[in-house]
Amino acid sequence: MNDTGVVNNLYLKLSREHEIVLNFFAPAAKLLKAKKFHELFELLKRTEKDLSQHIQRHFHFEEEVFFPAVLLENASIDSVRLVLKLQKEHGMIERDLRQVYQIIHSPIMLPEEKQREVLSLYRDLNRDVRRHARTEIQTLFPLLDQGERGRIQTFVSESFKRLETNTGLPVPITER
Repeated sequence: MNDTGVVNNLYLKLSREHEIVLNFFAPAAKLLKAKKFHELFELLKRTEKDLSQHIQRHFHFEEEVFFPAVLLENASIDSVRLVLKLQKEHGMIERDLRQVYQIIHSPIMLPEEKQREVLSLYRDLNRDVRRHARTEIQTLFPLLDQGERGRIQTFVSESFKRLETNTGLPVPITER
């Protein structure tokens, strides 16, 4: 694969990853909007494991491959701040998702309390995930275009191998 192909493949992987993550949220957002709370809770319970695992894998991929590639090519103070902001958002999104599931599974809270808390948290979480993905696509992706493609190809290829070796997980979604 040529240098442009490696970078385009990286963009494709991340774009597909974002699409898959956002697609997890879409059905729940529709139920939320329609105020079908029982169905929303059931959907969240059914998708809990898959969504949590997918988000963790997605964030790990970004933090181990994509963010370092961006910083390799554009190590300005602004790009470092942006990467740190996005990493902080990863933690906040994971925390908020855990809170949603803790509330759903809480044996102590009354159903009305659960609805109120989950509605508030889930609305914010949905908004934050969409804003986060948009920032990565619109602000972070273009930073890779400013660098030397040969270095990116080498770095990304080595990072994919290291990620698979260290985690035992395949590189997310698409073929390399």
